[in-house]
Amino acid sequence: MKLRHPYKYYLFLFRDSKYYLPTIYSTIILACILLIVFVIYPQIQNFLNINAQVNQLTSQIATLKNNINNISGVNDSDLQSNFDLVSRAVPANKDFSGAIQDVSSVAIQSNVILNNFTVVVGDYSSTSGIAGASSDQNFTLNINIRGSSSGIINFLSKLKNSLPLMSVQSITISQSQAIIALQVYYVPYHQKNVDLISTNLSLNPTDQSTLNQIANWNTNNIVPVVSTNSKGNLPTFSSN
Repeated sequence: MKLRHPYKYYLFLFRDSKYYLPTIYSTIILACILLIVFVIYPQIQNFLNINAQVNQLTSQIATLKNNINNISGVNDSDLQSNFDLVSRAVPANKDFSGAIQDVSSVAIQSNVILNNFTVVVGDYSSTSGIAGASSDQNFTLNINIRGSSSGIINFLSKLKNSLPLMSVQSITISQSQAIIALQVYYVPYHQKNVDLISTNLSLNPTDQSTLNQIANWNTNNIVPVVSTNSKGNLPTFSSN
């Protein structure tokens, strides 16, 4: 079908109509919107992503350099000493003898007599075989001590600042005798790979302060000696 008039005629006719300017403005606005959405905004987003990646890489490089400096500056003997200290504070296994020796050492320092002790290692049907289970990280040491009131108080005070770490679950005092249930902690070691890029290996002030405090407790312990009059019971298992 042929037009009665050339297209220029309709163009001139449209240009002279009232719809010409609104159409032109709408087209320009639409073009700008499309330009922003499909060209400018993706470029800005890409720039922000690149900038975030650069910041992340910069942070990782700084962490890696800091870890390299820390590893290079670590003295092997100091590292071993700290490891041994932490291992004594929180053993990797159920260290029954270590806990009993610590209690006997504190008893000697406090001038009280350790009559007997009983180790409760948990239930046969416990969840101790499941990683992360609470029974995997403590056991109970029941002790019976005899001494003066001040000696028992001194015993508890010294026990709080001794190694390995333990806490009082319950205590019963009758005249010059005290029956105490102690909870002894331990944390099994789990080998894992450490990412030197994302993990900061330096000790923070709180960690260093804790190590210093534990080291002070460690130097306060005397050589443990168990009284020949003391009676120890083999580990017992709680009933279901």
